[in-house]
Amino acid sequence: MTEDTQIIAHDPSILSQVKGLLPLPFVLFHKSGVTNELHRFIISHANAGLTISEIQTIWLQTMYDAYGSRREAYISECNKNSHICTSFPEFEQRFQQPGETIIASCIARNYFEKEHLYTKRMCQMTATKWLSCDHTFKASANIGFWFNKRWVKLYDTLFIVLDEEGNVLSWKLCKGTKFSSIANVLQLVKDRLDNQGQKPTIFFVDN
Repeated sequence: MTEDTQIIAHDPSILSQVKGLLPLPFVLFHKSGVTNELHRFIISHANAGLTISEIQTIWLQTMYDAYGSRREAYISECNKNSHICTSFPEFEQRFQQPGETIIASCIARNYFEKEHLYTKRMCQMTATKWLSCDHTFKASANIGFWFNKRWVKLYDTLFIVLDEEGNVLSWKLCKGTKFSSIANVLQLVKDRLDNQGQKPTIFFVDN
């Protein structure tokens, strides 16, 4: 390492040395990051069922409210000391709200942090009367990546198994709708219900 070497403060080798010693005030993704405050804000509203667009709108309003409070405090101080007053800057909407990629990254990170809890909870669920299964296409259409300005889907369908109350007992992202691609899911659900002593009498299939 030379005298001119520069290392960014969030370099993984540095963060690994302070991990556990002090709480980091930010969350890092592959190419970007957010403050813990923004991350908690996004996850809280996503858990409440808000869309990405709605989260952006509410965060922008939050920023505007904070701006209004600072502007009000500034004007109040100016009224006391008019000789120090200058014009207060206008609120700039640009760059004030997180982009769709940032919000999606927060949601994905939160899921993977708690994936083991979701899996454990799902394995505890059961069905006493009937089961219902279906392939849905809308959700899977949002899973993919951009390549040469074209959206490439990774999966064709999302297969889900529900109980009589609409709880998801199991799910799987699939390529196509062949029975062979979801046979293992149904077998695992059957094994679980057998171990729980449950014998649903009706099985609905949406074709």
